[in-house]
Amino acid sequence: MSHDFYPTLHKMAGMKIKNEMIDGVDISSLLEEGKSIKRKEIYWHYPHYHGSGWLPGSAICQGDWKLLEFYVNHTIELYNLKDDISESIDLSEKFPEKAISLKKRLHELQKSMNANTVEINENFNN
Repeated sequence: MSHDFYPTLHKMAGMKIKNEMIDGVDISSLLEEGKSIKRKEIYWHYPHYHGSGWLPGSAICQGDWKLLEFYVNHTIELYNLKDDISESIDLSEKFPEKAISLKKRLHELQKSMNANTVEINENFNN
């Protein structure tokens, strides 16, 4: 993720990050040595319309699983990234327990970080 650039570039330049809270992790070992990095989860929260075409929503990746929640149409999508890197097969109906678990975790993270809430613009035209 782009958040990883800051700590990675600091490390590669031999600089230390002083007393800053950052979201990213140093991935220099991945770049320099091809080692994998361990990350429990990653999540995104974009409660607004975005120039890329992304509608207001959030997502969480945990292990091989990725859940997307879209606020405009109140839907979720679930993907297994190990088996479906292109995110073409929505598994939310096949694995409802996993979808519910990830959605619950996503909402816990949003609450713990006092994330902005969503207010849908009903006049928005796609």
